[in-house]
Amino acid sequence: MVITLRTMVRPWMVAFLLLLTNRRSFTTSQPIAAHAEAAFEIAGDDSHTTANNTTTEIASVGCNYKGRSYEPGALVNTDQPCLKCTCVTGNLICHLQVCPELPDPPPQGCVIVHKKNKCCAHLQCYYEQFDAVHSNLFSLQTESRSGPARMENSAIVTFDGLTKGCMVNGTIYAEGSAMDSSSLCEYCYCFKGHQQCVRPQCSLTIPGCTAVYKKHTCCPIRYKCKCI
Repeated sequence: MVITLRTMVRPWMVAFLLLLTNRRSFTTSQPIAAHAEAAFEIAGDDSHTTANNTTTEIASVGCNYKGRSYEPGALVNTDQPCLKCTCVTGNLICHLQVCPELPDPPPQGCVIVHKKNKCCAHLQCYYEQFDAVHSNLFSLQTESRSGPARMENSAIVTFDGLTKGCMVNGTIYAEGSAMDSSSLCEYCYCFKGHQQCVRPQCSLTIPGCTAVYKKHTCCPIRYKCKCI
């Protein structure tokens, strides 16, 4: 049996088996190695690129408010003066400003000032300016006997800090408001920083009649006339 086996095995058979074994080893091992190397490179590029893009996108996301673009971290001005907003990763992060409480009504010689596009009002006083002011007297000028008499103001002092207001005897009056007068028959108002007064002409000249006045009234309450 041994001789028979040796006779049946030929040298070309051994060469064929060796060639077949080498071919299988080449076709199986080389593609596996190539695939592993390609997968590593792609995974590495994807991971690196994705991380960089995500970081760049987060860092570079700005804000758009009313058609205007803002960089990340920039202050954003809104139409609400009490809101302080900042651009953070595409969103507006806002903080509400709380205003201090002011006395209401304000003390004498002070006014509460509201400025446009400002969140909080503030109290402004004029003690120092008023102490340096000496009021002058008003002169009464009558335009005509038929028309009203008008007090012309030549000495009411206005201040730059008090816009279109008047201050008399320590009292501050807003633009257009009525003002106190030392005369019973005067009606005074604050106009453009000056006090303007009018005196009504209510005494009628009637022959044979006498006007009757009541205490603390400007015009006659009735007339006493003699019978003819």
